[in-house]
Amino acid sequence: MSSSKLKRIDLTDAPRFIMRAMTISAKKLNKKTPQSSAIWRVLEQGGFVLTLVVFFLVGKNAGVRAMGLSMLVFACHCLFVRRIPYGVEGQEPIGHLTGTLAIFCGLIALGIAIFMILKPALALDIFH
Repeated sequence: MSSSKLKRIDLTDAPRFIMRAMTISAKKLNKKTPQSSAIWRVLEQGGFVLTLVVFFLVGKNAGVRAMGLSMLVFACHCLFVRRIPYGVEGQEPIGHLTGTLAIFCGLIALGIAIFMILKPALALDIFH
């Protein structure tokens, strides 16, 4: 392979190259997410109502376990999608946490969810 066909990238082009890569990946991520679907919103609201019902009808520990279960679903969703929207509730998201940061947040949520499921009394004391 001749050296004339290889394009040399010097360090001054690095910021433009990185910005172009970020723009391309942002365009790829601009597709519909599960959060925007009506089914996802119904499942979210149903999980919230179910958690409240468990809190009131069964007890505090069962309610914390139900909350941990719904948080476990959220954490698995974060780890699978690797894209977490943030912004004002009821409006379009301002942006999305993606990549390593989304995985990190998903792992933290997963740890808290497992803690809430396994030790609900201790979780009540800590988060009270």
